[in-house]
Amino acid sequence: MDSLFLNPEAFADARAEFKDKGFCHLKGFLSKKVCLALREEAIDLFNRGEAFLSKENHNVYQHEAGGNLQIHEVQNRLVQSRKSIIDFQRIPKESPLKKIYLDDKLLDFISKVVEKTVYHSGCAYNAGYYNVFQEGDGLGWHFDKAEFGVSVLLQKAESGGVFLFHHNTISTEDPWGFKIVERILDGKQESVTSSQSPERAIIAEDGETGPVIIADDLDVGSLVIFNGKSSVHRVTEVVGNKPRINVILTFETEPNKSSTQYTLSKFFGRSSL
Repeated sequence: MDSLFLNPEAFADARAEFKDKGFCHLKGFLSKKVCLALREEAIDLFNRGEAFLSKENHNVYQHEAGGNLQIHEVQNRLVQSRKSIIDFQRIPKESPLKKIYLDDKLLDFISKVVEKTVYHSGCAYNAGYYNVFQEGDGLGWHFDKAEFGVSVLLQKAESGGVFLFHHNTISTEDPWGFKIVERILDGKQESVTSSQSPERAIIAEDGETGPVIIADDLDVGSLVIFNGKSSVHRVTEVVGNKPRINVILTFETEPNKSSTQYTLSKFFGRSSL
């Protein structure tokens, strides 16, 4: 990890990829040794009942269907998300995950990639947490509330559990993206794999809508920084007995920002801070 921070080319390459594709992928961000320690910690905490099963039927925009924001029928189409979460407060104080998250060099690196000043989360639960996807678990298509997400893969599933991403689904000119969202939900949007067609992973020119990117080249230790607020994304359903395990690291663009009560309840099973 430290060698990455000391490499000026890594900053430039990650920033360029983030601008072009809406996400950047840094292979080998964490060593196999560190990944093994984190994976074993996550599994131990999970087996001791420290995980909260977060499951929800929701629309892509993650607001109430049929409410005051209802404009288009696609807002009434529900998808399912299900995973187990081990939040920051349940993770031991001496955990390497907490050392990684609180490292100011990582904070500086993320700021340079997204070209914004970022801060550690003000929430005691979402700062850094483990996601465990068992068989049948996955994330339905959705937009995030936060401007960007940071994820590190610790264990791949036997099958499934693949990250899918569509760059700039919504924009200032098209703040809902109903047409493209409908095509994606219907499975009619072109898809390409990031390993086989990296040049097609870049958004199409002349305002055309780019393809759905199938991030099939993510491996253990891979760091992904992605723009989830304007780019719809999902994790496909896990198949097999080997769970998909990853870490989510939360950074905000304003200091001391906490989670909403909705987030605390739905994702962490918490009633308040």
